Amino acid sequence: MRSAQPSSAVSCSRQIGDDLLSCIEHLILLDLLDDRPTIDRMDRRLGMSRRTLQRRLAEQGTSFEATLKAVLEGQAEMDARPDSSISQIACQLGYTDPAHFTRGFMAWKGMSPRAWRLACATLQSDAARM
Repeated sequence: MRSAQPSSAVSCSRQIGDDLLSCIEHLILLDLLDDRPTIDRMDRRLGMSRRTLQRRLAEQGTSFEATLKAVLEGQAEMDARPDSSISQIACQLGYTDPAHFTRGFMAWKGMSPRAWRLACATLQSDAARM
C-alpha cells in the first residue's frame, strides 16, 4: 500500500486538471526523456494500482498501450523533420534500435520515415508554389 501520492501525480493534476488521458499523455512525453514509458512506471507516478489505471482508461475507451502508441505516433510525426536522423528520432522515442522505430512507423503510416519525409517535403513544396 502506498503511503502518499507521488509529487508528479499532484503536479500533473494541477497542470492538466482532472483529465486522466491528458495527464497520461503528458507523463508519457516526460518519460520519453528518460526511458521507454511503461504502465508500471505510470501507475506509480499517478499513485494508483495498475488495475485501477487500466480500468479508468477502459472507461474512456482506451488502454495504456493505445495511448502510448498514439503519443509515439504523434511525436514521430513532429520529429520527422529533415534535420534529425532516424536514429536520433528512434532514441528520443525510447526505441533501442532504429529498425524497430522504422517498423513501428511503417505500421502507423504505411510508409517508412524517409518516404514520409519526402511526401511531406513534396506537399510543402507544392503548397509554397500556390
